[in-house]
Amino acid sequence: MRKEDIGIERSLREYVTRPEMAFGYDAQHRGTLLLQFDTEFLKGNLPGGRILDIGCGTGRHVVGLHGDGREVVGMDLSVHMLDITAAKAERKGFEAQLVQADMRQMLPFRDGSFDGAICMFSTIGLVPTKAARMEFVKEVARVLKAGGVFIFHVHNRWYSIIAPWGRLWLMRTYTWDRVFSKLEVGDRIMPDYGGIEGMYLHIFSLGEVKEMVAAGGLALERVFYLDKERTGEVEGRLRGIRANGFLVVARRRGGT
Repeated sequence: MRKEDIGIERSLREYVTRPEMAFGYDAQHRGTLLLQFDTEFLKGNLPGGRILDIGCGTGRHVVGLHGDGREVVGMDLSVHMLDITAAKAERKGFEAQLVQADMRQMLPFRDGSFDGAICMFSTIGLVPTKAARMEFVKEVARVLKAGGVFIFHVHNRWYSIIAPWGRLWLMRTYTWDRVFSKLEVGDRIMPDYGGIEGMYLHIFSLGEVKEMVAAGGLALERVFYLDKERTGEVEGRLRGIRANGFLVVARRRGGT
C-alpha cells in the first residue's frame, strides 16, 4: 500500500472509530446552514417509499425525513454515530432501521430495494479514488428501483479560488500533487480535522460529477448551485465558480 493510501486509510479509520467525533458532531456543525437547508431540499425532491441514507452520521435525515410516506434506512460505518441515531429516533417515538457498513464496499442490500437514496454533506468525498467513487454510484444504482432517485451533496472545487488558501490548494492539486504524489486532482489532505491529522476529502468539479453519474448508470436530472450561505441557489454568470457546492439529483433509468 502506498504511503498516501496508508495515511488516508488511517485518517478515515480514526474518523469512524473515535467516539468523540460522533458525540461532538452535532455541536460542531450546529451553525452550518446547509444542514438546515438540505433537509427541505430532500423533502421537495425525494419520492415516498423506502429511502437509504448512506453515511447517515448522527441521524438528522433518518429522523428528519421520517414519516410523510417515507421509511428511512440509515447506514454508516461508525457504530457511535449509529448509537446516537438510534437514541434520537427513540426519543421521537420510533425504532430506526440502521445498518453498519462501509460505503466503499458492496452495499449490503438486494437489487432494487429502495425508492430513493441520499449521500449528504459531501460524504461521497470521503471515498478515495475516482474509480472507487464510480463503483459506489453503480452500487447505489443497483439498490435503487427503476426510476429511483439518488440525491447527493459535494463541495465545488472552483469555489476554492475565492480564498487565498484555496488558490494555493488549487495550484498544488493541479501541479505538485499531480506530478509528485499519488493523489488525484481534487484530493485534499487536511492537516487537522477535529484532532485527526491528514483527513482526506475529495473536492469535485462539475464535470467530474456529471461523469460519475453517467458512469454509474444514472440520468442526471438537476444540479442545484448552492449560494454562499448554502441556503438557496446562486444565480447569474459564473455560477460554476460562485457555487458553494452542488446538490445533485439523479435517477435510475427505467422509470419516471
